[in-house]
Amino acid sequence: NLGSGIQTLEMNSRTPMGSGNIQFVSGFRWLEWRESFSLSTSVPSGTTTVIDNYATNVINSLYGGQIGIDALIYTSNWLRAEGLIKGGAYYNNTASHSSYQTNDPSSSNANWDVTAAPSSGTFVGELGFTGVIPLTSCLDFRFGYVGFWLESIAQPTEQLSAPDAVVSNGGTIVQGVSLGLEGRW
Repeated sequence: NLGSGIQTLEMNSRTPMGSGNIQFVSGFRWLEWRESFSLSTSVPSGTTTVIDNYATNVINSLYGGQIGIDALIYTSNWLRAEGLIKGGAYYNNTASHSSYQTNDPSSSNANWDVTAAPSSGTFVGELGFTGVIPLTSCLDFRFGYVGFWLESIAQPTEQLSAPDAVVSNGGTIVQGVSLGLEGRW
């Protein structure tokens, strides 16, 4: 069983470039990448069945600066299309919890809690395309695509070989659809 989740919060400044359709973006972002992995096995052994359960939960708390470009690609009275690309270097404060449980009398249960700031920096990139439909003079409907690229992060499957340390050589791409309302006052 493998699951994951992402949360992010950012503050940026925008500087118009050229004719105003392109803005240079720079700012600070916090991003949290959570991932969990569990594995259960059952092996018949004589008159009993040996059940082994292994689980790891990893939280990457990333703090860093980013730069990028936000561009107005197309505009009309009823639709606006925007594109965004951002990237940055991040400090990664990682926490990992791993556990091994068994009913085998010849083995023992174990738990490992590890918190570390890996020596290498983490990279986060973001790519987005958004369509904007004005609903009123103060309210827009937004829809689009967003993708994140995370590199040099800790992932639970990487912790299998070293549950008492943080291994942060993983990477992932997360993508999805974005929907929302944008209000102005």
